Amino acid sequence: MTEIKRALALGKAPARSGVAKAIKPRSVEDRLLAIENMLASIIEINSKNTEITKQNKYLNAYDGTPKNKDGLPLYISVIGSTRLGPRILYVADDGYYLGNDKYASLSAAAETASGIIRKSGWAFWKLPDGRTIKEAFKTPR
Repeated sequence: MTEIKRALALGKAPARSGVAKAIKPRSVEDRLLAIENMLASIIEINSKNTEITKQNKYLNAYDGTPKNKDGLPLYISVIGSTRLGPRILYVADDGYYLGNDKYASLSAAAETASGIIRKSGWAFWKLPDGRTIKEAFKTPR
């Protein structure tokens, strides 16, 4: 934020800024409200930028990485939440590993981990940032 904007918020714009005559000095309450509004807009802008950064962080990190048959980056680990606690799935070139057990698909691994038949692996497994694999990597057909 520039010095002029800060001075405007406090009602103390410098005489050379060209706006000093147009703005009357404010009361303390008005000044605090102006500062609150500026801080709220800064926080809003930062939170939007942070969310965009979070969304792109994992995608950009895997741009040049080799992919498996489903289009997932190789050698990543994803997390699935179950009643018994979190389960970690490892993506390899020849399949998906849940511990030492190998699975041909995300859904087969999700069904075993969750104990629920017909469980979508694309919705069950998540990245560390909380997004599902479907949200992060699946392209619409």
